[in-house]
Amino acid sequence: MSRKSLIICVAVLAVMVIGIGVAVSVLYSGTGSQKEVVEKVSDDSRYLLLPAVPSDAVVLCCLSAPEKALPDIIAGSEFPSELASAMANAGIKIGRMTVSLHFSGKLTPLYIFDMGKASTQPSESVALVMQTAASHGLSAEYQDCSTTGSESAIAGHSIVVASPSETLVKSSLRHLQKAVSIMDAPGFAEASSCVAAKDVVFVANETSGKIISSLFTGKYNSWAYFAPKVSDWMAFDAEAFGNALTLRGEAVTDGDISDFITVFGKTGTSSSALSSVLPSYTLSAMTLPVKNTADYIAAYQTYLDARQSLQTRQGKIEAAEKENGVSPLAFFTRLETKEVATASFISGGKLEKVNLIRVAKPDTLKNISGVQPCRYPSYASLIFGGIFELPDESYFTYRDGWLVSGSQRGVQEFAEGRTSEYTLKEYMVNAGLDDLFASEPASFMAYLSLTEDRGTLQNIFRSGVVNAISSLTDGSDYGGVFSSAGQPKLPASLTLSVFSKDVKKSKPVAEREVTVTVPKGPFKVKNSGTGKMNLFYQQDNMYLCLKEEGGKGLWGVPFSDPICGTAGTIDYYANGKLQILFGAGSKLYLIDRLGRFVTGFPVDLKKDILIGPAIYDFNGARRYNVLVLHKDNTIEMYNLKGQKPASWSGIRPSEIIRGLPERIIVGGNTFWVVRTSVQTLIYPFGGGQPLTAFQGDQMVLPDSEGKVVDGSAVELQCYDGRSRTVKLK
Repeated sequence: MSRKSLIICVAVLAVMVIGIGVAVSVLYSGTGSQKEVVEKVSDDSRYLLLPAVPSDAVVLCCLSAPEKALPDIIAGSEFPSELASAMANAGIKIGRMTVSLHFSGKLTPLYIFDMGKASTQPSESVALVMQTAASHGLSAEYQDCSTTGSESAIAGHSIVVASPSETLVKSSLRHLQKAVSIMDAPGFAEASSCVAAKDVVFVANETSGKIISSLFTGKYNSWAYFAPKVSDWMAFDAEAFGNALTLRGEAVTDGDISDFITVFGKTGTSSSALSSVLPSYTLSAMTLPVKNTADYIAAYQTYLDARQSLQTRQGKIEAAEKENGVSPLAFFTRLETKEVATASFISGGKLEKVNLIRVAKPDTLKNISGVQPCRYPSYASLIFGGIFELPDESYFTYRDGWLVSGSQRGVQEFAEGRTSEYTLKEYMVNAGLDDLFASEPASFMAYLSLTEDRGTLQNIFRSGVVNAISSLTDGSDYGGVFSSAGQPKLPASLTLSVFSKDVKKSKPVAEREVTVTVPKGPFKVKNSGTGKMNLFYQQDNMYLCLKEEGGKGLWGVPFSDPICGTAGTIDYYANGKLQILFGAGSKLYLIDRLGRFVTGFPVDLKKDILIGPAIYDFNGARRYNVLVLHKDNTIEMYNLKGQKPASWSGIRPSEIIRGLPERIIVGGNTFWVVRTSVQTLIYPFGGGQPLTAFQGDQMVLPDSEGKVVDGSAVELQCYDGRSRTVKLK
């Protein structure tokens, strides 16, 4: 990934540190241990440009080789790639560079370039940098630092300051003149002493809530309140290896028990087994491998007490015990909890969240089977923290040593075994990675998949961040962010990695979010009176309209419901005059060429229509049948009276159906090609069981063409990259 340079750290990675579950910062664990106080930032060449960085920086990156980083500082940022190219073509050399993020309504970048020795006259290189920056909408200023009166090393240098915000540029120069900068921010000096690499990243937790509110969608903005409670700063060494960017560092705190990082002070580390139970299509996951439940609870209560929140929490625990008859504390103690996790994934086109609890005494849960109403909702959040609070925890199940709770659909994924068809562990291994969750004992681990489709990522991130992620992982089958915390000691063992990989074996064949597109029209229909094609459509006010292709309106009639995406003509009376058949709600409607509704309609199908009807006259006798995709993810066939043929068995795949089926004729027989979120399935004319229900890598790709060969078979493309010829009977 060449070093996708730290704007991704700024726009994505650093956000993950704070926001990947709210508590990536929980990673550190020192309770009361104190480092030697560092009074000022050391005289270090890495920090040469810091006197020009305003003190309100939320994130700061110090880069040693800007000429290598610049071409990649484009994803999700306003920094033009042309500037990097122009500088490279002109042979411009830059000493060091800083990139900082500042918040004023939105996160805005500030770039500071070291342009060499101090000089009252800007060099040709400086002029080119400033001209190119200005031509791309950036405000840029040159500064001879020898005139600032600074006593730091920057006085011997000249700089260029650039930003989309002119105000931010002037703020930088003003801070430089007044000798007030990020270096004077409380705790920064100590943070700067914690890192040793050439490229470093700092995150100011006090203002990090602004990162979350600016880059996450509204439903995740509640995390913002928590970030300032974590620690003072986070400091990271940045290293790039092939297709991975790794940040290693620590959270900086004075040991105040009101900092959340102290929660894990005495809990130690343990091993995780989470990846073996999560599906490959996991979007995010966070886990606490609990070495000792009692130690964790004691440390968490100490933190709550320091935050003056203990009594409130105790009141909720007592209320839960009174309502359910079992104390939350006793519940987790009795199970001998070994790991507590929360995860999200897409199912049925919706973001689902679940909690998972690994237990050492499964005998107490052996009678749980299938999906059952959850007996103890919110227990995990009451004992282990608000990160485990779910929007819906109405159901639970038990599978393979794990108690899983969440919404009915989310829990069903586990109860019905879909999550184990291709696990996250298998996905990692196929991508050439170790099982990141099980690689070494830890206090906390977090994971985020970056190669989901844009619709999925937009469940979490704002559009600008989605663009940055898409750029970062472009061309990769698998990309992710993984964070872990090691043995609780000073310095903290805190690691965050971003990686992209090509999956060696196959792409995951588990369900992904799909967008089922409902056609909006206008729909071409033949006018039997004129013999010409007309356009049938629905206005925003629900009126149904017919017009000529040239644009002349023929009629408009009032209607009350949105139509369901298709419309076609039939000769209902078998007299050569055509009527328009369409669906709305759960009903089929028929309207003639003059805009009059036909007697006998609407026909109620008893289930809401998503898309349909698709109209077929199989024998040419005007005995019409229609196919309809219902909102319950089934495809049904009906006659015009709303009756199903006796031979029809329905089409009911387990994955999301992406649209109406395609008709193919093989060997004189009709078959239905149904495309789902996972695979392509081919059904016989009467529905029922699919003829291409293969497993694993032999599944047919969702967009396989399906070429008919030899008059009796169809050629299909599968996940393992092979073509297979299937005879259809």
